[in-house]
Amino acid sequence: MGTVLLHPWATHQGAREETWAALDAIRRWGPVVVVDAPCIMARDYARALEAVWDRGHTVLVVEHDLAPDLDSVHRLLACRESICAQAYPLHPLTTRLPASVWAPRTWDGHTYSWVESGAEVADAFGLGCTLFRRAAQLLLPARYWRDTDWWLLDSRLSELARMQGLRAHVHWPSIRHLHGEPAGVQA
Repeated sequence: MGTVLLHPWATHQGAREETWAALDAIRRWGPVVVVDAPCIMARDYARALEAVWDRGHTVLVVEHDLAPDLDSVHRLLACRESICAQAYPLHPLTTRLPASVWAPRTWDGHTYSWVESGAEVADAFGLGCTLFRRAAQLLLPARYWRDTDWWLLDSRLSELARMQGLRAHVHWPSIRHLHGEPAGVQA
């Protein structure tokens, strides 16, 4: 049935110009329907995701501080995996770690670890730029996450996916994450 790209954006922070430009390019490209979802309250993100979830189409989430290029979107859509997580860096300003890390993580049964560059799969994913095919949506019904606050939504979906035996296929090269991006960094 096609793909819906959900663009949840925080009204108090807005969306970055680079994100709007990337979404405009995707809109001009054509085969993806872009839904902008302003989020004011903590659960607006989950409500917006639920509105497009399990409606018979693929759902691609692109958050307000990421700037995917058309090649990255093409690769995500061409992949046949149930969940695809586009790699993007998390910067020290966001994580308080000494260096940037990649958003997806692996789970060894006890702890999470940040994936290494080029990793193929992850057990936990940020929703920043993540694709869910219909098969994954059916295994992750909204009733289990619909009342989740935005800062826990990715963890909740990752946990549910792991409980269903699903791992995210990680896509490289990484795209720009504009939140906390060090000055002068370009994709």
